[in-house]
Amino acid sequence: MAALLANDIDAVVAHFTPDCRLFDMAKPKEPFVGREGLRTFLVAYFQAWRVAGLTVSNLVTQGSRLAAEIELLLEARDGSGSRLIRSSLFDDIEGELIVRERAYRDPAGRKE
Repeated sequence: MAALLANDIDAVVAHFTPDCRLFDMAKPKEPFVGREGLRTFLVAYFQAWRVAGLTVSNLVTQGSRLAAEIELLLEARDGSGSRLIRSSLFDDIEGELIVRERAYRDPAGRKE
């Protein structure tokens, strides 16, 4: 979480396995594969948005699986405003690293 708030791509990527898969629901059939694929996604994301706030409202773990409901306060890098995005994350964990993450976002992201 601290890595997201710091907008630190390297620190976020370090929490994933080298062969990770990130499924973003904007393109669910085209996962971002491996740390370089994840980095590609994050570079584009952080070029557009700065994470200004993060709240975890629910967190459930069972064995090597994790489910979380989060809220991200995002500020547009072009100064056009901010958005509060609600997401559900489903992670498969191996050791202490994320092997697979599926991120579902509320499509009605509220402008602040």
